[in-house]
Amino acid sequence: VADGAADRFVSNYVFDLLLPKAMHDALAEAHRVVLAGGLLCVASLTDGEQGLARAVSRVWHRVWERWPALVGGCRPVRVLDALDSMAWEVRHRRTIAAWGITSEAVVAARR
Repeated sequence: VADGAADRFVSNYVFDLLLPKAMHDALAEAHRVVLAGGLLCVASLTDGEQGLARAVSRVWHRVWERWPALVGGCRPVRVLDALDSMAWEVRHRRTIAAWGITSEAVVAARR
């Protein structure tokens, strides 16, 4: 895809499968292909912030570290933390927990 050829880059539950370097590489590629002002839209598993969701996240991380296949190779990640503030302006972020599993939705505009 040519530089700046897309107005949106959408990723649903992919970043939680990627190791940190691959996640940063994917975000760099998204920045390359999205035109200025275009949007990055990401949904991913993330760390729970309190109560049951926080406990589930901690257990999930431990299982992923020892037996990643048991959790399908995915683990909670914070996409927001991976975004370069010089490259992306966060327009929206929300976490949602259901049954102890937390998801993060991030929408960011390319600078």
